[in-house]
Amino acid sequence: MSLDKISIFAGKYSFLSNDHICLVYHDGYLFNSVTHAFQAARAQDQETKLRISKIHDFDIMYEIAETIDDPINWSKSRSKIMEVLIRDKFRRNPQLRQRLSETTPAIIQNTYDDTENRNNLYWGIVDGRGENIIGKILMKIRDDITNDVELDKWILMSLNLQTEKNELPKIILHEYRNERKIGRIFLEDKPYYTIGYALDCDLKFSHDSIENYHSILANDKELGVVLIDLNTRNGTFVKGNRLKKSIATPLEEDDVINFGEKNETFKVEIYMEHLRREYEREINEVDRELKILDMMQNPQANPEEVKQLLDTGKVSQIKVENISRKACNEDDIKEFFKLLGEIVSVYVPRKRYEAYVKFKSYKAATAAVGWNGIKFHGRRLTITYDKSRQRSRSRSRSNS
Repeated sequence: MSLDKISIFAGKYSFLSNDHICLVYHDGYLFNSVTHAFQAARAQDQETKLRISKIHDFDIMYEIAETIDDPINWSKSRSKIMEVLIRDKFRRNPQLRQRLSETTPAIIQNTYDDTENRNNLYWGIVDGRGENIIGKILMKIRDDITNDVELDKWILMSLNLQTEKNELPKIILHEYRNERKIGRIFLEDKPYYTIGYALDCDLKFSHDSIENYHSILANDKELGVVLIDLNTRNGTFVKGNRLKKSIATPLEEDDVINFGEKNETFKVEIYMEHLRREYEREINEVDRELKILDMMQNPQANPEEVKQLLDTGKVSQIKVENISRKACNEDDIKEFFKLLGEIVSVYVPRKRYEAYVKFKSYKAATAAVGWNGIKFHGRRLTITYDKSRQRSRSRSRSNS
């Protein structure tokens, strides 16, 4: 027989209360409950947050909380912060997440007896009235668990994800086994990637020590590229150090990652030079358009010069130099660059460690030029627009 309504967060359902003792992470600190974390979120200084993070006793915590002034626009931001904290509570504590799921389909109401505290009418129900914000958050998370999107919602709310595609760094994971390189994984078009055994993971690893959802690799606007262990039994390691559970750890160039007891290791390469080049390209594009406007308004302008400016920036072919001898072949080069867009042809001159790649879209060629300096089989490529594209096009061989 199913329960229609849960209105008292006590006994069997005490785990629903924000006062339930369990670790909750926020703003760089681990707290002993959602209530502790919420009061610390009101504080503007790190010293107060740190003090609250070290306190277990609720009375002492509330004494400190009474000295804190609400930040500007707190009434507008508090419900979102509350949801972030409650989501972290259930993501960080799998047993509680399971128990919350088992309350389906009951209506969850956060009922208060204290009629004098006006906040109670906002967060819960008093004498049959109130907005029941906490109850609604709990039911929303429960629905997300049922719909298998709870992890994604936690990531989206816990991190300040970089979602602009042209601002994402290029990440390459170089895979090694017994110190021998056996492959590489390119990650460059998503704000975050799931890693684990589950079929829907972005990076799927089959090993007894790897859990369904083992880790998250994400692009955070403030922290950069981060790695998160998802409360795993066998851990996620960076440079041999086990990561703290469900806390974002920034990665650096050449960091070595291990997942569980998997034999393979992954060396991190983070390539961001293309972002600077893309910024410079956008500035040059604006300058080009301004010149075109000036010339078109000038009756004395040379039509050929105007046409040349209009054609600039629409080059769809690139020249790739400094290719290693081992990789200087059409198949490897096409496989490498096809991530950027459809390739029309690849031409590799004999006895020269260079290649000409023609894309269907000039935007893909622009993106490829942004890769200038990227490592390919151990060597950094020199990638430029093909200035002699008419000549090379006539000699290229179709790869479509």
